[in-house]
Amino acid sequence: MNEKIIFSFGFRSKETVAVLPTLNDLAQEYPLRYLLISNPDGELDELDKAKKKYNFIDLQVKALSLDELYDYLHASDVLLIHRESSQKYPAVLSSSVCQLLGSGCPILFHQSNYVELQGNEIVKYSNFEDMKIKLKRIFQGKFDLNIIKSFLKKYEAERVAEKFIKLFKELGETQNQKRRVR
Repeated sequence: MNEKIIFSFGFRSKETVAVLPTLNDLAQEYPLRYLLISNPDGELDELDKAKKKYNFIDLQVKALSLDELYDYLHASDVLLIHRESSQKYPAVLSSSVCQLLGSGCPILFHQSNYVELQGNEIVKYSNFEDMKIKLKRIFQGKFDLNIIKSFLKKYEAERVAEKFIKLFKELGETQNQKRRVR
């Protein structure tokens, strides 16, 4: 089966209801499964109603271990995160992006202050029409996974550690030079 799998998860799964009409349009062009895993403490009323309306939704309610989460990401075509900008906190960061970028699964995230510091290692969409266009590009293999690989290489733990070691050595040398001058 050549079904396209869009994956979302978490406590805020209620926020995904807004994307469903657009995904329904896309389901007319592609065999589609929207795998949505909601935390047991999440709000499920709207999702239960939506599941009855849209036959492409696969709603599961359970907590995921990191290993299970990565299994789902490896099986999916894209991770979709629809999150509006935080009005309460002007400086935020998506912990999901930071935690899951290493999976290699393309991440499609609504343009918001959660991802304003992210570059092209993730795909951002500005509105639902843009989301549909970018999902099609991902489905057609037009998202270059080498972008993610190069980002991960640049920020791999060993390289970052080497930079800190070099910095600490330089700081130590500077301190030693200051002591000699006195």
